[in-house]
Amino acid sequence: MVERSTACRPGAEVTIDYGDKSNEELLLLYGFCTDTRNMNDQLMIPLLDTGSMPDDPTMEARLMLLEQHGCKPQLFLPFQLMENIHRPPAESRHLGSSCYIPRTAFDTLQIWCMSRQQLAEELSRKTPAKLPEPDAASKADLLDLLVHLLAKTVERLEGPQGTESLEADLGLLNRAEELPQRMLHSIIYRAGQKKLARHFLQQAERAALEQMGAPSPSNPK
Repeated sequence: MVERSTACRPGAEVTIDYGDKSNEELLLLYGFCTDTRNMNDQLMIPLLDTGSMPDDPTMEARLMLLEQHGCKPQLFLPFQLMENIHRPPAESRHLGSSCYIPRTAFDTLQIWCMSRQQLAEELSRKTPAKLPEPDAASKADLLDLLVHLLAKTVERLEGPQGTESLEADLGLLNRAEELPQRMLHSIIYRAGQKKLARHFLQQAERAALEQMGAPSPSNPK
């Protein structure tokens, strides 16, 4: 729908605002992407393997607690955190060095790392309370899980079952004029996802090293 009081002049340029959509949404809805720096992009990491849900009381308790706190068994890591590491959003959590993740992702990881006893204690509360601040050991477990999930994501995107390496995609984008439009936009989308996965993996690995008291690769003691 176009809201305009006067008709457009012949030959006038008409622009379309598609709203704040990620490249995934643009690709699915309209068949194109903007570029690999779409500020609305995000990396989604599932915590549950595809297939049937395991018949596990601990898993059921974990999913119940996630729901109580408005979380899902998925992590959403936005492009904004990759671009604004020196000015992270207020609703993000600092994991170490320049590693930030959204608060909901932090809560999700914290719940996922809880023992059966911790889950039972949290679920026994009459009203859901803010999750306690994790101690050093719990934070180390949280970071280990995040590194593991991100490493699996990078392997899924770039490994033998994926769509080649990020470098291969960037090489193709350097020859953009030679590519069919559908292929070009697909490569833009997947290259953006690979950039996100690599960035967050690098930051999580650095934060995990710092948590253990070891010098990070970029900040040797």
